[in-house]
Amino acid sequence: MEVLKSVLQDQVDLNGNFHKVGARPKFSDIELISLNLTSEYLSIDSESLLFKKLKSEYREQFPNMIDRTQYNRRKKCLFGYIEWV
Repeated sequence: MEVLKSVLQDQVDLNGNFHKVGARPKFSDIELISLNLTSEYLSIDSESLLFKKLKSEYREQFPNMIDRTQYNRRKKCLFGYIEWV
């Protein structure tokens, strides 16, 4: 996440979200992008496996974890940034 913050520092606010109108999400855009990139790096192809692992083994590290539906919806919106990074 620190690398993403430094790369995207001019495009995100202090909470790690891209500048947009609306409510600020608890699970930031930077967290979502880093989770996506990490899962790809670890070759976790199944989102159900990813979320099962996060809920069982890493619950404390992700206190504001979103559900899979929100993850997919926001990932689609952030696709351009993910590809850019």
